[in-house]
Amino acid sequence: MKLLFLITMFATQTLIQNWIYTNTVFSYSISLSNDWKQIPASEIDRVSKLAGIKTVYNEGFYKNDIDKTNNYFSYPYVLTQIHLMDTKENEYDYYAELLIKNQNKIKEGFDETKEKFSAHIEKIEFNGKAFYNKNKHRIYIPFKAKQTNEDEIFGCMIMIIFQKGFFQINLYSDKLSFFNELDNIELTLDSFKSIH
Repeated sequence: MKLLFLITMFATQTLIQNWIYTNTVFSYSISLSNDWKQIPASEIDRVSKLAGIKTVYNEGFYKNDIDKTNNYFSYPYVLTQIHLMDTKENEYDYYAELLIKNQNKIKEGFDETKEKFSAHIEKIEFNGKAFYNKNKHRIYIPFKAKQTNEDEIFGCMIMIIFQKGFFQINLYSDKLSFFNELDNIELTLDSFKSIH
């Protein structure tokens, strides 16, 4: 019995080993499980320019599956952004409410993307209502998209409000593994630290 317990403990520890990513430009860190690897910045720039995307992403991470060598943008993957502003802790709820009320700006972005890539994207839309987790200061905006001749993509924009503004992580996944990946990203967001 004792041996079984030790084997179980060892297996659990192996499964949850993490590594720390630190962004020295914006001074924050996050912890990711070992099966997530960083997408090279040059690859994010290359794909963004190719697609004509103006959004600036800080970094990206992809699930390091055996069958996905150097295919950084096959699902699941995440891209992060920082929106800098002077946010006061006693006004976090106010900022969250404001953002959720102004979802039309995000919808405009969806519509522009669909129009620009109409040959490749059949639809991109909200997938349920945006909501705010007051205890964790997190805003969730779920969405889904359909590319031509491909399965539906499920995604979620998640923003943490902190002293310097908003840290945003954008998850892109296939429908089957979406909720499992969302749980994994929640653990990453739990580890978010702003370094002063």
